Amino acid sequence: MLDSEGKLMTEPKYALYPGDVRSSKDGDFHFINAHQLAHLYMVPMSECLVVRRDDICDPQREDLVRRASTLIKCSPRNDGKYPIFGHLPADFD
Repeated sequence: MLDSEGKLMTEPKYALYPGDVRSSKDGDFHFINAHQLAHLYMVPMSECLVVRRDDICDPQREDLVRRASTLIKCSPRNDGKYPIFGHLPADFD
């Protein structure tokens, strides 16, 4: 399977759901993208499947959404407390 940049990826373990979150500290809304989520959860992007907001309602993306539902869900949290599911490889940027 190839990622969005055309690189070979391992079998996904995590489903990233980028989106807006209201900060409990300042009350503002912030958009957390897929790369930021991977950093917050400390998981490599090569083990992630990204599900965007539009994918959920798109019948052509039904297989992606179904596949993602079997993975560990990683989405923005307003409390800022992200469980650590993985570990970052030495070359993770």
